[in-house]
Amino acid sequence: MATRPESATCDDTAARSEGLGETARRVLADATTLVRSEARLAGLETRDNLEDAGRAAARIAAGGLALGLGLVFLVSLGLVALAQAIGWVPALALAAAVHLVAGALLVAAGLRAARLVRLLPAGVLRRLERDLDRLAQAGRAGAREPRADPGEM
Repeated sequence: MATRPESATCDDTAARSEGLGETARRVLADATTLVRSEARLAGLETRDNLEDAGRAAARIAAGGLALGLGLVFLVSLGLVALAQAIGWVPALALAAAVHLVAGALLVAAGLRAARLVRLLPAGVLRRLERDLDRLAQAGRAGAREPRADPGEM
């Protein structure tokens, strides 16, 4: 008499004794664990993205402050030189116009750059969507399997 390996016998017995309800409970528990893990990962990824954005913003602000101070001194020097050539009122009007145009261009560039920042964890959300699709497909496939007749038990 040929014997099967012990592991195959245990697996076959466990598969036969496990009911549909137990399988559904196990799948639901696995799905819950998966969704919680993906949500936790999404939170960590979002926090990392926000920290990176914050560090970049701090560097930009510090650089902007230094540039602003330098610009104040250069504008003051240029304004004094221009005022000696054309007078104070035209020099101030020209300086104001140049600063308004430069400010508008900088704001427009900043808005374009801000549109490219991604704060949501796109990778985790894609994986979560893929995992949920797979679970839904598995659920549909399980629902199509023929059910045992209760009278056969």
